[in-house]
Amino acid sequence: MRLLRYEWSKLVCLPALWGVLVLCLVFNCLLIGNGNRWRWEWNEVASVTGGLGQRVDTGFLDGLRQQPQSEYRDYLLSTAEGTADVYADYDLKSLSNFYNSYLKSSPMAAVLMERKYG
Repeated sequence: MRLLRYEWSKLVCLPALWGVLVLCLVFNCLLIGNGNRWRWEWNEVASVTGGLGQRVDTGFLDGLRQQPQSEYRDYLLSTAEGTADVYADYDLKSLSNFYNSYLKSSPMAAVLMERKYG
């Protein structure tokens, strides 16, 4: 019990801990104080994505085009139309082959890596 009390006292006396806590408190107070500026923007975008879903595909874009005209709808539409599926041409076969050649001495590990990258 004495050791536990000693370790807690070391932690409480650590100035870096109190510095980080003060910085976090100040940062959160600044966010709360300036929150009204973006809260309505966030709510508008959240209401649009809440009705259309969060997956950006053709259905999302079509639904977004049918929404009433607004500044944030246009901004969201221009941003969503500019996105591309980054995993469409992502090939994990070379990575899987690398790990299989590296793990060839352990067949079970090779099977697990192949299943992981499959």
